[in-house]
Amino acid sequence: MRGALRTSRTTAPDVTSSVIGFVVMPAMAFGTGALAARHDGRLGEWPIDALIIGEAAVLAADVNQLTKFMVGRERPFVHALPPEQRQSTSQPSDNNLSFFSGHTTLAFSLATASGTVASMRGYREAPVIWVVGMTLATLTGYLRIAADKHYFTDVLTGALVGSGIGFAVPYFFHRPRTDVGIGPASGSGASGLTVSGVF
Repeated sequence: MRGALRTSRTTAPDVTSSVIGFVVMPAMAFGTGALAARHDGRLGEWPIDALIIGEAAVLAADVNQLTKFMVGRERPFVHALPPEQRQSTSQPSDNNLSFFSGHTTLAFSLATASGTVASMRGYREAPVIWVVGMTLATLTGYLRIAADKHYFTDVLTGALVGSGIGFAVPYFFHRPRTDVGIGPASGSGASGLTVSGVF
């Protein structure tokens, strides 16, 4: 996979993946969510949406960084160098932080969290958020391989972890709850039952 996907000039894909991953993806995730909420006349919900998306992205980044330092996998371009040249790279402290791709993890966590939140809210523009987000996240992952910074398995793992956390945080921790209580009506002269709850 490395030979098939990496480019001979790695600087452009490296810079482009950083711009997409750290600038375009957050702008897309938060911006399209705000536009979708506004389009449906529910812009007041956007701050909570943004907080949930941000929570997923931070958790995904934390898991990624912890794993990188625990595993210590050598980056592909470093592995291809003769042993005596490996410590003369531009950032030797970054040489063994290949597994798994942080750019890809962040991109997929943002894309999936923003899509999941939009779908759970029932925003009409949710499909657009999914398509744009996943396209940019996939492009980010490809560019990390093209830049020779990551192996395919680094990017695939980043996509799976980022998507998993991006889905799990909104769905399992912020999904609307239905807690319904039924009891006798109270008050002067009231009779019957009352229904109350959190939806």
